[in-house]
This record gives sequence, C-alpha cells and structure tokens, in this order.
Amino acid sequence: MIFVSAGRRPWALLVAGLLLVSGCDAFFGGGDDSKNPLLAEARVRRDQYDYDGAVTLLKKALEANPRLYRAHWDLGVIFYQYKTNHAAAIYHFEELLSLKPDWKQAEQVRSFITASKIELAKQAPFGADTPEGQRLIFNMTAQLHQLDRANVDLRNKLTNSFAAFQQLAAENARLREQLQRATVVVPTSAPPPVPLRPPAVVSTNPAASGTASTSPAHGTSNPPSVATAPRTYTIQAGDRLAGIARRYRTTVDELQRLNPTLNVNRIKPNQVIRIP
Repeated sequence: MIFVSAGRRPWALLVAGLLLVSGCDAFFGGGDDSKNPLLAEARVRRDQYDYDGAVTLLKKALEANPRLYRAHWDLGVIFYQYKTNHAAAIYHFEELLSLKPDWKQAEQVRSFITASKIELAKQAPFGADTPEGQRLIFNMTAQLHQLDRANVDLRNKLTNSFAAFQQLAAENARLREQLQRATVVVPTSAPPPVPLRPPAVVSTNPAASGTASTSPAHGTSNPPSVATAPRTYTIQAGDRLAGIARRYRTTVDELQRLNPTLNVNRIKPNQVIRIP
C-alpha cells in the first residue's frame, strides 16, 4: 500500500495511481521504454500543448530511471521545438546518444544538436577572452576548416570533370572531321575545263566549200578515218567524279565503263583515268 500526503503536488497522486495500475517495474524502467506509463502520459500532455506538464512527467521518469533514453528524446524535442531552450535540448540529446548510440534517429539528433549550438552562439554574448568565447571560436574555426577542405575537394572534382569534358569534346570534333573527310570531299581548287575540239569535217561538195574535192579519183564518197588516241585525266585534290563527268560532257557511268577498276566512291589524287 502506498500513502500519499495531501500536501504534495497533484502529479504525486498521478504517479501513485500509475504505480498501482501498471506496477513498479513499468515505472522504474524494468520493461521497454515505450511502455513506461509516465512517458505515455507525457506524450498525451504534449499533444494537448501542455508542455510544462509533459516536462514534469518526463523528469520524474528520469529521476526513477536515468537510463530511459526515450524520455531524453521527448525532452530534447520539447526543448528544441516548443520551449526553445537550446541548452537543455543539447543536454538531453547528448544523453540520448550516450545511452542509445544506435538510435534510429541518431542523425536527426546530431542535426538538432548542431542547430541548437548555432542558436546558442547567436544569442549568448561572449568575448574572445572568455572560456565560452574561446570554445565557440575554436569550434567555429574547426568547422570553417572542414568546410574549406570540402570546398577544395569539390573544386578539384569540378576541374577534373571540366578537363574530361574538354577531352571528350576534342575527340568528338576529331571524329566528326574524319567522318566528313570519308564521306564528303569539298573541292578546293579545280583545274579549268579543257575545251573539246570537234572532229574535222571534210566536205565533198566543191560548190559549198569553194575548194576542190579531196575525194579520191575513183569517186569513193567515204571520208578518211581519223585515228584518235585515248585521252586520260589525272585526278586532282578536291575532284569529284561527277564534276569530272560534267567537265568532259560525259556521265559517271561512262567513266566507270572506261575504267572498270575505278571505285567511284573512293577516287584519289594523282589517279589516272580514261576520258571518252
């Protein structure tokens, strides 16, 4: 049987009632933190915006069992988000990490601690010659050096990435140039076209020509045959087979017929071809 003096605070009655209902093991942290009745009641108070009542219950729970890490978590959140007591928030968050290093929200706890320290540095006046000021300056300097190293690493990565990009761009330009040379040949300087002389026509009509007929005496009318040697052309740099065909008034097919071994898509400078 538990006796409670009437002069005590109302929360004492609540504690006594909870002890009777749930047993001493739950109150003193013998079981899981999540099943502690004081923690459950504190969360109800917090949800009802009774932050002071929630803090009182959580502190009483810690007095009974200082290893209730969930109580430190709830207190840290209340002091950080609702009470804006950053010093108290830092204390309870650090106690939580010391009791439960593998806490599932450990990263969030560390971020809360860092933010609370920054807020304290903004609010608390300090001088450079005081221990608090020296400690804050030391911490800020260490963080500054850490950020500077991270900045240098990022700059190095950016420089390496830019160099790799330039190398890829140069390789791309080189490949494009090779592809253009392999498929399209742009003429640079083409020799002037060679005029073609029409074959000489021997007229058999003396009256039309005003001269004597050159026909043989026995009266044959066939003109004498003219022997012609095959013409050739030396391909120049920048030539295209279609342009050569137009220059000599012929076709690409005719040039290919006269030059069976000619590859019409791969003509080369100084290559000699026959011209009709």
